[in-house]
Amino acid sequence: MLSDLPFEVLANITSYLPNASCVSHLSLTSRRLHEYVEKEGWRTFVQSRFPSISAPPYWRDAAHGLTSLSRNWDRRAFIARELRPPNWNEERARRPRRAVRQTMGYQPVIDSYEEPSGNEWAARKEVLAWGAGAELVVRVKLTGEASHRMWEDTVDEDQRRNRFNQHHHRLDWMVYKEKQYADGRDDITTLDIIRPHQREYNAGSAQCEEMVVGRASGELSLLSISHDKAQNSWKTRYETNGRPVRSTDVSPSSQPLLANCLSDAAISLYPLHSSSSTVDPISEINAISADGKGRTWSSRFLSGDRLAVGLGPSVEPIHVYQCAAEGLRSQPIRTFATAGDGIGSDCMPNGSLSVYPIAPLQASSLGGGDTGDLFLSGGYDGIVRLHDMRSPLDCVSSYHDPIDTEAIYSLQPLARERIIAGAARHALIKVFDLRMSGGRAYFTADVSPKPPSSDPASSARHQQQQQQQQQQRSATTTKTAPPPSQSRNPNPMSRPDFNIFLAPPQTRALDPYRKEPHNAFRLYNPTTSPVYSLSSPSACSPTLYAGIENTLVELTLASIMDANPDPIFKYGPSPSPEPLTSPDIRPRETVQRANLRRREKWDPYRDVRQLAMYEQVHGEGDYPSVVWKQVGVGDVGPDRGPGVEGLDERWAA
Repeated sequence: MLSDLPFEVLANITSYLPNASCVSHLSLTSRRLHEYVEKEGWRTFVQSRFPSISAPPYWRDAAHGLTSLSRNWDRRAFIARELRPPNWNEERARRPRRAVRQTMGYQPVIDSYEEPSGNEWAARKEVLAWGAGAELVVRVKLTGEASHRMWEDTVDEDQRRNRFNQHHHRLDWMVYKEKQYADGRDDITTLDIIRPHQREYNAGSAQCEEMVVGRASGELSLLSISHDKAQNSWKTRYETNGRPVRSTDVSPSSQPLLANCLSDAAISLYPLHSSSSTVDPISEINAISADGKGRTWSSRFLSGDRLAVGLGPSVEPIHVYQCAAEGLRSQPIRTFATAGDGIGSDCMPNGSLSVYPIAPLQASSLGGGDTGDLFLSGGYDGIVRLHDMRSPLDCVSSYHDPIDTEAIYSLQPLARERIIAGAARHALIKVFDLRMSGGRAYFTADVSPKPPSSDPASSARHQQQQQQQQQQRSATTTKTAPPPSQSRNPNPMSRPDFNIFLAPPQTRALDPYRKEPHNAFRLYNPTTSPVYSLSSPSACSPTLYAGIENTLVELTLASIMDANPDPIFKYGPSPSPEPLTSPDIRPRETVQRANLRRREKWDPYRDVRQLAMYEQVHGEGDYPSVVWKQVGVGDVGPDRGPGVEGLDERWAA
C-alpha cells in the first residue's frame, strides 16, 4: 500500500504532485501519510515547485504563502497605495521653506530587507528606507502573532491607527534630517541598508538600523538610527573630496566593502567598518576611456570579489572588476559589448549604448555556477539583458516590451522567477518571466474566475451580462482591442509578461508647503515620471516598492476576493463575511455587507489606487494590447458584471 512505502519513495511521489491541494489530500488518507506530509511532504513540495526561492522552514505555511503569491502574480492581483509616515505632510509644511522652490519632486531611492522574527511563517521584521529629497524615511514593520498581541494591548484608537495597519502589523516610523540639509542641494542620491550579519554588534546595535547614505552635495556617511528615535548618529564619514555621489553598493560578504561612483568617472572602494571616524578610499580608478566620453551610471557587487559598473554611451557599457580588501584592479577582468549582439537597434553612433541599472541573479543549485556568474542590465534602448560570466557571448538572453521602448532606469529580480523593470516614462513597471517555456515548476491550478454567487437569480444575471458583453465586443471594431477571433487567452502563461502604470491619469502630487485650498496641489505630474528605484524585501515577500516622482508606491500581491490569503494577512478583519441565515436579509444586502468587509480588510482608509495594465504581445498580429483598468475595492460583485477572464476580479476593460 501507499502508506507502507519508505519516506524516500513518498518524497519522490510528492515532487510530482501539481498543487498544494493534492498534498493536503494525501495527508488525509491515513495517519502515517499525515505524519509524512507534516514532516517531509510540505518541504518536498515547496523545494520542488519553487526551487529558486529560499523559504523559512515553516513548510505548510510556506506552501500556502508561495502558491498564493504565484497565483496573484499570474492573475495580476495587486493592491497599490502611496506610502508615507503619519502626519508627514503637516510636519513638512511647518518647516521654513527655501527661497528657491523645487521645480520637480524628489527622486526616491529605496532599499529594504526582511528577516524572521518568530517561530511562524508570518512572523517577520521588515525594514524599509527611502530618500525623500534631503530627508531619510525609515519604517520598521513587525508581523505575526507578537505584533497582533501588541495591537490587542493597545486600547487607544489613535495609537492603533498610527502604529498599526489593518492587518495588525506594527509600524515604527523614523524621519531623519539635519538642519543644515537643504532639498535639492543635499538630496539623497544613494541608500544601502546594512544587513544584520554585516553589522559590528555592540550593546545597542540590535535596536538600531545602519545604512550608507550618499548625497548630491558629495557627503557619504554610515548612519545609525535607533528604533525608539532616541538616538540618531553618524558612525563613519567616507572621503569623497566634495564630488557628487552617483551610486553606491555594499558587498554581500561578512566583511563588507563599499563601492562608490563619484562624479562622472571615478570608482572608489572603502572598507565599510573602520575604527576611524573618517575613512579614505583604499583604491580609486577611472572607469571612463581616455577620450573622456560617457560617464558612470551605476556600480553593483555581483559577489564578494566582483564589481560590475554600468556606464555609457560606450560600445562596451559594462565593466566587471576584481576587488579585494587591498583594492580594485585597474583594468576590468571582463567587458560586455552591445554593438552587434543582434538585439534591438543601435541607439547611438557606432552602436554605443548607456547601461543604467545592474542586478545580480542568485546562484541556483539546479542551474549550477557560482554567485556572481549571472546578472541583468537595463539599457537606454529599453532592453533588459542577461549576461553570463562563463559564456563568451556578450548577452545570453534578453527581455523587452514591443510597445514601450523607453530606457530602463531600475531593476529588481525576484529569485529566478521574474524580473521587475522600471521604465523612464509613464510611471511604468514591466514584469518579465525569467523561466523558459516548459521550465516552470508550478502552475496556478485554476485561474478562471468563479461564478459571483450561488444564488440562481444572481447567476442568471451574470450569464445575461456575459452574453451582452460578448455581443458588444462582436459588434464593435476598434484599433485598441483585437477582434473576437483574436480574443485574449485566459491562460496567464500565454502572455506571462505585462506592464503596470503606477500613477493613474487622475493622480496629482501633493505639495505640503502650499496651504491655500486652491493651490493644495503642485504641478508635479507623476503620470510621466520614471520609475527611479525598485525594491523587494525578499523573494517570499508579497510586497514590492517602487519610487516615482515625489511618491513611494507600495504594491501588495493579494486578491481581495481570496478567502484564505497569505498567512501574513491572517490577522485583522476577515476578508469574507459570515453566512447570513435570516430570511429577512435580501441578496443585495449580502453583497453590500461583503463589500464593506473587503474594504475593512484591504482598504480601510480609502487610499488604494486604481491602476492600469496591459499585457505584452509578441508576434500576435498588428493589434496592440488591450489596456485593463482596476475598479475600487468596494466595487467588486455581481452587480458590476463579469471581469476579465483569467485575471483578478478588480480588472475591467
